[in-house]
Amino acid sequence: MTRVSPFVSPEQPPDSGRPILIKPDQDGVIVRTAAIEWISDPARALARLDEIPLASQQNGSDVSFVMAYSIADVIEPTSGVRAVQGEPVLGIITMGESVDEVTSSDFRVGSLRSESGRSWYESRVRRAIELINAGDIFQANIAHQLVAEFEGDCASLCASVLQSGNNSATHAFALADPEHDLAICSLSPELLVHYNAATRGLVTKPIKGTRPVDRACELLLAEKDTAELNMITDLMRNDLGRVADAGTVRVTRHRVIEEVGHVAHAHARVECTARRDLTLGDLIRAVFPAGSITGAPKVRAMQIIEELEETPRGFAFGSMGTLFANGDLELSVGIRTATIRGGALRLPVGAGIVTDSNPTSEWFETLDKARTYAAALGSTLVDLEDQMP
Repeated sequence: MTRVSPFVSPEQPPDSGRPILIKPDQDGVIVRTAAIEWISDPARALARLDEIPLASQQNGSDVSFVMAYSIADVIEPTSGVRAVQGEPVLGIITMGESVDEVTSSDFRVGSLRSESGRSWYESRVRRAIELINAGDIFQANIAHQLVAEFEGDCASLCASVLQSGNNSATHAFALADPEHDLAICSLSPELLVHYNAATRGLVTKPIKGTRPVDRACELLLAEKDTAELNMITDLMRNDLGRVADAGTVRVTRHRVIEEVGHVAHAHARVECTARRDLTLGDLIRAVFPAGSITGAPKVRAMQIIEELEETPRGFAFGSMGTLFANGDLELSVGIRTATIRGGALRLPVGAGIVTDSNPTSEWFETLDKARTYAAALGSTLVDLEDQMP
């Protein structure tokens, strides 16, 4: 049966209000009103991005974007990814006037629970390992969804999360659209791509390997996590090569350990010089979705994700960011990204699965990743007692 999103024509729309865009800056957060162009057709979304050159916007202004994972429906037609009818896949956001104050107490978030539970997740991990051992893929990122009840004002929640001292996400981003009962709130630490318009330099920083901060030293000798990062670094190097001047792609950092909130990550850095006359659509076709949240080889990993995960990823594991007036671009990988709609908050969390993955360890890695976000929400992870070893 075809699912129709309530996004387009909710039976009882919530009280109308202005969309709000929230981004961090040096002094806290920027809160602005926003005008949003929502697009639900993936082909139209890519065509719209093709209209946007990566060049200085003469007399222009910053333009921000939110992109759903399901844009892959047209980027990789054989991936099995399918957009849900009526569900938005792209939002193009123009900032308006500043909002002086968003009250940070006008919301309540219940406890976060795994919608599927440990046994479901571990069975999917075991299936992914079977497919890896059969030679289908080298790695797949398998996720499950944490859910919580939500009441109140989405913009207040987004402002509170981004202002929280519990996170140090370098690519945080939030958008609240009360007219369409939708909010997206991301504490992503991962850079999908940065483009420097003056030099045509492109940079990506894939993340693979996560530990609680008090166990960060484990990443230094973690052979499994090192292998995961090497695979994805190679994948992202090839992706950048699709839009790079010949001979300019290089790995400038092979593995760096950084702390982000309650966890530490290992990441690499890949750079190149982009070819001239590149459009945003060209770039998205080359690098989206990020290899770190799919796996390798990318298309077959995406097919397996569609087979194993029961709930569409939506804007989680997509991308969000800004094309600045000077032509610079920064887009994140939509990890640590919650969507709020219909009185519910959803936070997908995943882990990279390779041949020597342990299903129980992968389960707890997903929970470690969720703790920073739960702390920023002022929430907790519950109902996990029966899922402990």
